[in-house]
Amino acid sequence: MSKLYRYIFITENSRFLHLAFYIVLRIIKTDTQRENMEFLRNNFYCGHGRVMLDAANQGRVFVELDGKLLHRYDENIAAAPDPVKFNNIGGNSLWPAPEGGEFAFNYLNDFGNSWLVQPGVNCAASTFLAAPFPVCSRRVTLHNRRGYEMEVEFRRGIFPLAPEAIALSGAVRFTGYREEDLLLLSTPCAPESAVIAAWSLEQFPGSDGIVAFGKLCGVSDASEAINRTYYGDPSDSLEFGAGFFRFHLGGTERFQIGVKASARPEFIGAYDPNRNLLILRSSLPGQGRRIDIADNIQPAGVFGAADQYSIFNGGASNFFELETIAPVEFSEDGLVTGSRLVSETRFYQGPREELERLLAQSFGMPESFFS
Repeated sequence: MSKLYRYIFITENSRFLHLAFYIVLRIIKTDTQRENMEFLRNNFYCGHGRVMLDAANQGRVFVELDGKLLHRYDENIAAAPDPVKFNNIGGNSLWPAPEGGEFAFNYLNDFGNSWLVQPGVNCAASTFLAAPFPVCSRRVTLHNRRGYEMEVEFRRGIFPLAPEAIALSGAVRFTGYREEDLLLLSTPCAPESAVIAAWSLEQFPGSDGIVAFGKLCGVSDASEAINRTYYGDPSDSLEFGAGFFRFHLGGTERFQIGVKASARPEFIGAYDPNRNLLILRSSLPGQGRRIDIADNIQPAGVFGAADQYSIFNGGASNFFELETIAPVEFSEDGLVTGSRLVSETRFYQGPREELERLLAQSFGMPESFFS
């Protein structure tokens, strides 16, 4: 791993921070004057890339590999974020779950069935904390569909991965990071009032030909590992094999799947042939009880599903997401205290044959997985 750099820039003027980070990523995209902008962000090198924590935009994570941005990034929204509308800038964001159901954070009684993103999630800037690696925090007020109000600390830290134990060929480039996310209630509450789970949504440019996938260790029939109750019908896009699934992305339809924790999934990922890019995401099982995070009425109740991962196909919106989900944590007397999520994201770029060999030899996937 390259020499570590750590830069902290804190200001009360969040509008300036939005503009500053927008300028930073514009510079990255043009690949000029890159060494002159360090004071604008908190970042470190890992492998052949760099990882950035954007405190101005709710602690989103962005990654570049060999100077090229890997995540989806909407520069127009970043340049002029709207205080009311959802600012879907891209990157890796931290959200509270569930999205729907009786404990929803994206539907409130005062707004009927209109989907929304609360200001604390959409607009509140974070501040950097004193730590050896980038860590940021913000304290926000949230409401759920039941009308319960809670004060929640959103904390996110990012850390370099340990030096790779995988022997890469000279044609494969690598970077990645570990994230540690925390949602902590200032006052624990009864589960009859609210539940909350940390949910990491990592967003990438979409296109036809991208294949998402997952490795499963706890089911004999891989199709049993998939939760298809979110929305849309993904059946025609799914393929199954011994201990794995493929999920073909693209097209114009929006749909989403969950990967059940009971299937003991080892990781999920995606291969983008247009960028010769392989992405792998993994998460620790965590402590607590899992919930249904889906954007629907959740007819079986908030504990009616228990997914560790989710994959979203944005269809005409032209992006996809690889998502990790944590359980809800409880105190000894049964009160909801918050949620902790530890995830890793790895990026490999190179010829398809080399990436397939890497998946087979180092991660136990079938040979020629994308051929």
